[in-house]
Amino acid sequence: MRSVHSMTGFGYASTEKDNLQVSCEIKSLNSRFLDLHIRIPLSLKEKELNLRKYLGQLLSRGKIELNLLLDNNEPDVHEVDQKSFYEKYRSLESLAKGLGLNNEPLFTLAMNSTDIWSHQNKQFDESLWPEIKSVIVTAAEELMIYRQKEGEGMAVDLKENLNNIQVFAKKIKDYSKNRKQEHSAKLKAIISANIREESIDENRTEQEILFYIEKWDINEELVRLESHCDFFIEILNNEIIIKGKKLNFITQEIGREVNTIGSKANNINIQKDVVEMKSSLEKIKEMVLNIL
Repeated sequence: MRSVHSMTGFGYASTEKDNLQVSCEIKSLNSRFLDLHIRIPLSLKEKELNLRKYLGQLLSRGKIELNLLLDNNEPDVHEVDQKSFYEKYRSLESLAKGLGLNNEPLFTLAMNSTDIWSHQNKQFDESLWPEIKSVIVTAAEELMIYRQKEGEGMAVDLKENLNNIQVFAKKIKDYSKNRKQEHSAKLKAIISANIREESIDENRTEQEILFYIEKWDINEELVRLESHCDFFIEILNNEIIIKGKKLNFITQEIGREVNTIGSKANNINIQKDVVEMKSSLEKIKEMVLNIL
């Protein structure tokens, strides 16, 4: 398997063998780490550790809920625990006498108590485990297929929003071609308008203008932004399934460069494009949080 996988998903499988019906349901939601919640019959508790290990290796991340049901069509064998019955009956008899009630159906009341019944459960048949395990594996694989299908749609949206950022970054780069000259001319005009010519120190003026021009320069940010976007696409397209955290880190770096460009812009057209980039970036952030 390749490409992007979502953390949300659902898988179900079932089978019937002899008198035993087995069904397994697995749900997955997004989570920073692997969070497994497993519900299986008590007779299979010794299998839970290996089951957790298998699911951890396959599903990697997410809040996972597994429900395994075994339905044996053979009737359960119930027996009365005579000691519990006598204790319950005597207790009811004592209460009845204390209240002056001698004709109450104490036998029926005692028989209706759930704690007097003992269940004769059969031992788990180890030969059935391969069949049960196969159902769990099928459900887990169905979940991964679901994750992959949802991830493919997310990958399309991610590339579309990243492309928007790259398009606006290119527009900003075009705006920036003459920024140094424009800012230099603007600063010189301000200085000339406010300071007498004979008071101007040309060397000092050039140094100050150069300082502000470098302070407002966004070429480095644009280069880094382009590099981060390329790296994002590279990770998105590689063969590794688990990539959500790495994409999240790259998204944070993209956000830093976009914010810096916005703070240095000093240009209405650039600031408008920065707003558009931030809009696309927010959509990317939301989707990346649900990537495996």
